[in-house]
Amino acid sequence: MTILANVGETVPITLVLEDGNTAQFPQAEIYDEAGGATPTTVSLTHVANGYYRGTYSVTSAEKQTIVFIVYSDAGHTTESSVYTRSTDVLISDAIWDAQRAGVSGSFGEAVQALLGIAGKSNVRMDLFVYDANGFLTSARMRVFANSTAASASTAGGSGEGEILTVNLTGVVDGTFNTLPSTVLGTL
Repeated sequence: MTILANVGETVPITLVLEDGNTAQFPQAEIYDEAGGATPTTVSLTHVANGYYRGTYSVTSAEKQTIVFIVYSDAGHTTESSVYTRSTDVLISDAIWDAQRAGVSGSFGEAVQALLGIAGKSNVRMDLFVYDANGFLTSARMRVFANSTAASASTAGGSGEGEILTVNLTGVVDGTFNTLPSTVLGTL
């Protein structure tokens, strides 16, 4: 499971031992992807039924990897031979912002875009390119905040309120028949 957090936020770091063991001493070693070889260590405390929890204050805008190590002693010197190491990932809001650099809109608009791709009738596909045999080789898909905006858009247009534009390319495998020049609606 990936943990999403803001820089400066305190987040729970959790681990569940599948057999419900309550007498172990797990730790989380948190490594900064920017290169820090020395991890931040968080000791996890047993809560109930093999569920262990600690907290961590996010200080880095980099992706961080969490390595869970279960020890059989409170001094964290003897690693358990029963439980293997496992990992998790912590991603800060700064990474999300960097990935979206140059992309307008909010996180909510990104969710709307994903819903559009999932078939919520706010997608327009156009700019279809076919090979000499009539097989589709590329197209463009634009996702809008709602079906009204998609319906008002024009084939071949741009800057019409789209919140996501995807250029698609394909490999001709010989299974397509004649395709329309514009598709409006769900995929």
